[in-house]
Formats: sequence, structure tokens, C-alpha cells
Amino acid sequence: MNKEVQLENSHFLHGADNTILIQNNAKVQVQDSTFHLKLEFDSSGISEANIYEADVVCNDVEKQEVRLLSIDLGSEKGRLENCQYVLNLSTKDKILTNDYSTEKRSLSLYGLGSYSIIWNKPLKVGPLRMEYNNRLYMNLFPIKSKFCCLDLEDGRTVWEFQLTDKYNWKDSDDNFFKATFSKLIGAYDNIVWLVLNSGVILGMDAGKGDIRYELCRPNHFEIPEDMKRQFSDDVNTFNCFTYLDEERGMLFGTQGEFYWEINLANPTTDFAIYHISSAKDFGIQLNNIGGWKDDQVYFYEGSDNNHFGVFDRGEKKITQVYDIPEAKDKFPAIKSMNLFQDKLFIQDHNTTLHVYSVK
Repeated sequence: MNKEVQLENSHFLHGADNTILIQNNAKVQVQDSTFHLKLEFDSSGISEANIYEADVVCNDVEKQEVRLLSIDLGSEKGRLENCQYVLNLSTKDKILTNDYSTEKRSLSLYGLGSYSIIWNKPLKVGPLRMEYNNRLYMNLFPIKSKFCCLDLEDGRTVWEFQLTDKYNWKDSDDNFFKATFSKLIGAYDNIVWLVLNSGVILGMDAGKGDIRYELCRPNHFEIPEDMKRQFSDDVNTFNCFTYLDEERGMLFGTQGEFYWEINLANPTTDFAIYHISSAKDFGIQLNNIGGWKDDQVYFYEGSDNNHFGVFDRGEKKITQVYDIPEAKDKFPAIKSMNLFQDKLFIQDHNTTLHVYSVK
């Protein structure tokens, strides 16, 4: 794995097709509407150094503050845009923004090419949101128990879903919790997959908002017998760390020393969990997934552990572990990780963005 570039006080935001978006948290002073960007890659292990250059256009120069840097890897063109707050990229050519400049927040959809507003609604958007079949699925803030679907073309509400008391739960110490949406996993075959704070996984009809599936406890175990008791029929908080692999039609996840997978062809009967003994051998927990390619899952532990590694889903074991020396004993040593087009973007404790080439 070859390290390529570091960017100070920035983090990887999104990759779509050949475009990389990097959000800069610092105020950047710009004098002209166009400037030249030059990134020199550290080519350790490569015969020649690589220099990437792009012409960058800055919109609204008068404000002299830029937050969003987009780079087209194909045309070597870039653009800087002043946005109040950038949300998840909804499609490859549109971005969602929330305006915090007024007391009443507003949700806006911008065209990434023109940066013109397509529509605007007075909504407080929660952290769960995605685009699927030209519709926007999201929860509303601060109502953590309500989930809704909007038409991406005009912003109209298609359906809303409110969690009932049926999904409230208690932990092993008999503490009561009101059910809320914890994670939006993704959508597959017209089913939107979400996780509640109890770990119950809901499969909702994307068109109508009806509940099609409720999953919680695995039905196939390859773990020590004494570890099974932590998985019940109505509470399994490990499921809050579940991801969607669209290519394979499966849900999967890792946490601590465990790996699980759900075959979406038969989700109610094909839910397996495995104990990963190699985690203890390497001294690292599989707590956070940054991305995957085929069987290779890239992960890091978090906390003050400056190591990150590769987990093989086929062999059910950790195959490689790396470290970031300058982040040793820092907290958090690694803040985030994202894999995009054979590049692994890792933000360390000092908000330095490390970029690695992966095979």
C-alpha cells in the first residue's frame, strides 16, 4: 500500500464516477476566480514521483471562504464552492445542503455543475439520508423516530413512517429505551434497510414505506458457545454497524472480534455470525469499516489505536495491518476512513488526510 498525498485540515467527503470531493474546514483566502492546484504524491515504492495538477474555479470569490473542493480526475478540472453545510452527495451531479444561517433550517438541492438551487424546503434534516430511484430517503431532526421519502425532482413528500411503541426495548439491566432510527444501511431490490437503536433491522418497501422484514438474532453461529447469550431475539446492538454490499446482494458488518453477513435473497433464514480469532492475534478490533473491494474489507479500531487493517471476508480472517506512526497514542488516532477508486482516504487526529493506493 503506497502513500500518495497529505492534505492539512481536510477530509474526504465523497467520490462519484471520476470526481473526488474534499471538504476543507479552514477558511481559504482566494484572490482570483481561477487558480492552479498542485498535489505532489509521495511515491514510496514507485520508480517515479507523481504530480497531480488541476485548474480550479472558485465560485463567489467575494466571500473569500471556500468549503468544497471538487476534482475531476478525467478532465483535470476542479472547482471550489462556498456552501453553508454540505450533506451527503445525493447523486453524482447534485448535492444537498442545509442552511444554518437562519433560525429555521432549510434543505436545498443544488446542481453540482451549475450550483443553482433546484428546490428548497424548510426542513430540519437528520443524519440518515440517501438517494434511491430518484427519491430522497431521510429522517427528520429532531424526531428520531420518524422516517420519510421525498421526490428528488420537486421535493414533495411521498410517504412518512413513524415508529410505534412496539419497537421500544430494554437492555440486560432492565433500562428502558424509546425506539429510534440508528442507521440507514441502504436500498436493494426496492427494499430500504434501516437499523433501530435496539439493533433490530427493518426492511421497508421503498415505494410505500411498509415493513417487509424484521431481523435481529442470527440463525447460524460460528462462535464460542458462551458468546451466544449476548444475542437475543429483540436486542442486538452489533447490527448498528451493518453495511450493504449491492454487488453481492448481502448485508454484512464487523464489530470487536465478530463478523456477520445476511443473504438478501433469503434474509430471514440466512443470517450468520462468525468469531474472528485473528483480531486478538493482531491486537486490533474490527470496529469501523472504511470500505471494501471484493473480499477485502478495510477497517480501523478507533480510540488511541493508530493501526488499520484488511479483513478477508472469504477466509474470515485479518490478513494485513498497517499503522500511522505520527498518530500513535493520540485520541482519536484515526478519525475517519473512506475507500474510493483504489484510494484509501484516512483522516488522523490532527485532521491530516492520508491517501494510500490499494491493490
